[in-house]
Amino acid sequence: MAAVLVLPALAAAALAVAWRCRGRGALRLPRPAGLDALGVMAVLGALLFYHRNYDNIMLVPALLALFRRSLQRPAPATIALTTSLALSLWLPTRVLVALPWLMPAQSLVWLAAGLVLAFRPAPEAPRPGPAAAAAQSVSAAA
Repeated sequence: MAAVLVLPALAAAALAVAWRCRGRGALRLPRPAGLDALGVMAVLGALLFYHRNYDNIMLVPALLALFRRSLQRPAPATIALTTSLALSLWLPTRVLVALPWLMPAQSLVWLAAGLVLAFRPAPEAPRPGPAAAAAQSVSAAA
């Protein structure tokens, strides 16, 4: 069972090294928002350190960050990843025991979530147009 989880752990270690080197050389990417950074750290913690199924609550920041992305810009891939992450977190332990191939699949979903949060910039919030800014300044003056 532990041999099956070696690949996700190695991939998570590579994600941690890439995350550390993200401002140098070829990895010139913008810094992620706070919730995205929490999500990446939660995924790294879940993949690199020993935990039980009831410790999956630590991945809630990653789920919230993906959910926010799905609401801001609904793309099929983001919605599918968000749904997969939610299902993998709410999967009962007896299902994981009955179907042993689900545990590596669960780790791969978590890794994909960490990669998306780490290396795909979050969509920017829409800025109000000139009409909204004028209405806001009128209401502030009143």
